[in-house]
Amino acid sequence: MPNSHHIRRAVFSGASFSGGGGGGGTPTVWPLDTLLSQGASLVAAFSTRRLLTSYNSSALRLRSGGTGSVETAIGFTAGGDLDTTAVAAAIAQGGGTVGFWRWWYDQSGNARHAGQATAANQPQYNAGTHGKGAALGNGNTTKMDTASFSRTQPHTVFAIYNRTAGAGSSALIGPISGGGISNTIYAANPTWTAYFGNFFEPAAVYPTDGVWQSLTAVINGASSSMRVSAGTLSTGNAGTASADGIRLLGRPDGAVGWNGLASEFVIFAGDPTGLAGWADFHSAALTYFA
Repeated sequence: MPNSHHIRRAVFSGASFSGGGGGGGTPTVWPLDTLLSQGASLVAAFSTRRLLTSYNSSALRLRSGGTGSVETAIGFTAGGDLDTTAVAAAIAQGGGTVGFWRWWYDQSGNARHAGQATAANQPQYNAGTHGKGAALGNGNTTKMDTASFSRTQPHTVFAIYNRTAGAGSSALIGPISGGGISNTIYAANPTWTAYFGNFFEPAAVYPTDGVWQSLTAVINGASSSMRVSAGTLSTGNAGTASADGIRLLGRPDGAVGWNGLASEFVIFAGDPTGLAGWADFHSAALTYFA
């Protein structure tokens, strides 16, 4: 797990922080602040943007592809964006030209950080077409895991992604252990399949390769639902099993990982999509990354 001694802390001052558009001493409202004030509950939150006033640490930890494979914690700018200047410096250490994700820190306060110790399985850092940072899955071995914990239903997965054109089938998020496709939110052309146990293949929910999109998946047994961006809401049965931790960019069986980019994963307990602030959160996230 991350060593706090080596994490470079971003400089904020909690709820009184002004910046990122606040100005004039007005407290900044970060993307998840409003939803939490309305009753949303977080399981884990990974992003290349700052999501909460209460989170004052790093976004991620990069390993340079240069000599020595130096690891560096990367924080946020005052406006809540990923510190891409620090990213460039970290990648350049040892003469490197690429960087790899060693840790993706959980901003929820639950310390469910996603990590990958094996260099060959670490997603590559990519600026993304939006220029705000993204994890690049290779469609095969890349994956990042949290420590094991029980994640029961109902829960909601929100993700911002961009799958590589022509990538075919690939696994975006799921539990650490279990089956393959049936235990994963899995993009099998042309539709998504959601876990657990029962296949839930919503015909109205199509990922569009090469385009930044959002995925909202409410996992709640026979009352499950999925929506891509502002598209049609599709309902179905995702089964009733609980999950054992979180795997980002891969399947529990290690096969057919995510082929493309991802910049944000937020997992909520329950279903926050009926809250007054959900529409604004969703549209602002998509606008930010696209």
